[in-house]
Amino acid sequence: MFLWGFGVDEPYLFTRIVEATTTPPVEIVNLGVTGYGNDQMYLTWRQIGHKWDPDEVWLFITFVTDLTENVRTEAYEYSKPVFRENSDGRLEFIPMPPDTRHDAGYDNKISVTPRNRHPVAYILAYSDLACLVTKSLMRNASVRRYLEQRDIIPKQHHGYDWEYGIYRVPVPGATRYQWNRMNSIIRLLADDVSSRGIRLRVVFVPSVIQVYPDLWERFIEQRPGGKPLDYYPVLPNRMIQNMSLKQGFTFIDLLPGLQDTGKTDTGLYFSLNRHWTKAGHQKVAELLVIALNEP
Repeated sequence: MFLWGFGVDEPYLFTRIVEATTTPPVEIVNLGVTGYGNDQMYLTWRQIGHKWDPDEVWLFITFVTDLTENVRTEAYEYSKPVFRENSDGRLEFIPMPPDTRHDAGYDNKISVTPRNRHPVAYILAYSDLACLVTKSLMRNASVRRYLEQRDIIPKQHHGYDWEYGIYRVPVPGATRYQWNRMNSIIRLLADDVSSRGIRLRVVFVPSVIQVYPDLWERFIEQRPGGKPLDYYPVLPNRMIQNMSLKQGFTFIDLLPGLQDTGKTDTGLYFSLNRHWTKAGHQKVAELLVIALNEP
């Protein structure tokens, strides 16, 4: 949903900003679909993406969700296509009927626990000026933590339970299986793109807990086991970078640039859904324009 632009209006998506600010101008076809893992991204490329005959293909890796989506047979309560290894160790495509819904085990009702809100929170709900002032103050990490602790603003989400295995050293068996599946799917895409004489670039989309050290600390404080040093925050980056070295695609890591901006701006990601805000899209666009100008 980073590429799709969850929570941000179309003119402020990083793809639109890149189109508007790049010299010479470029045309970007954004094929981002919410809930798609690398498997369905590859299928989208094979089915319709190649028809644009692009000069380059950019694959955005959101590792936090892609690793699990690549091995799942369902998404949003519906069956999805999936790849499985056959007896020769090669990936075999298993199509699934896209209109098959699985209602059992899902509860679509959302329960909300009532809570007493801080008086300032009520002011923020009705005053645009108060929101602008608060947004400016939130750029300071200490001020943001103060506002969170008093329920004036929502607390930033600092990680899912399944993320611990992604950063754990040594890599757990189940997570290594997911990394291997991602590697195999990307290889399929890289081979197909290369056979058409097109350049492939893979863009690493960092998690919010990688960008903000205080969120990483809160994440590690609640670890299910092991020592803090057993968790390596840039392990996902290294895994995908190693894939690039072996497969020959260009690797673009957004983490350093977002970390640098995050030192003075705590609002690059939404607090709860962990996707890029308007400011986040703006920064990503700036980083990608630089990457476009590199050989």
